[in-house]
Amino acid sequence: MNYFRYFKFTAHNLKTQLMTLVASEQVNSQERHNLIAILLMEQLNHMEVYTMSKQRKTVFYGAISLDGYLARKNHLLDWLIGTEGENDTSYPEFYETVDTLIMGRKTYEQMLLLSPEEFPYKGKKCYVFSRTLTGSTEFVTFVNSDLANFVKSLTSQTGKRIWIVGGGEVLKPLLEEKLVDEFIIQLTPVIIGNGIPLFVPGDYENKLLLKDVKQYHQFVEVHYEQTE
Repeated sequence: MNYFRYFKFTAHNLKTQLMTLVASEQVNSQERHNLIAILLMEQLNHMEVYTMSKQRKTVFYGAISLDGYLARKNHLLDWLIGTEGENDTSYPEFYETVDTLIMGRKTYEQMLLLSPEEFPYKGKKCYVFSRTLTGSTEFVTFVNSDLANFVKSLTSQTGKRIWIVGGGEVLKPLLEEKLVDEFIIQLTPVIIGNGIPLFVPGDYENKLLLKDVKQYHQFVEVHYEQTE
């Protein structure tokens, strides 16, 4: 069957049209099976190319409340500060394993408020994703391009691990593309009820493998790796 008679290449993405055609009534059962096979091959080819070109891993590292929030709605971290074990985590060792940081504009602005005297990530490549900020400063480069593709390009380069600093809106498209290899999360023994979530709703499902669990006084640190 000539499937291509259904496509308008100048107007639509081929993969999107294939998925639309599979769900339509324009094809019979056998044709639908053939189209599904084409989609699966396209996905496998995409995964193979990405895996072969990947040189280093991405990792989310950070603390959240017991109910999954990065901060309060107003970005305050008062619930986190002062918790026993706050200064005794794996952060110093982890920091030496990364050379590149990725964060969103809001996370960047909060970081500047928390550390107004000195930029805390000197010596690391720091990329800030923003729809409004452009150019660069002495310490960061602002990026307006597609986040997932940008991260893929970084992982194809040699170097240390890439730290996904946050927040949840930055993490979401990476989860949708399964681009986060590791999660190292410190669980704080505080339930704040509402706030800025680490995992925002999205079209993703990521299966993980538990690698390690550590306790730092009142903090529990869990380390997961992506299995797919």
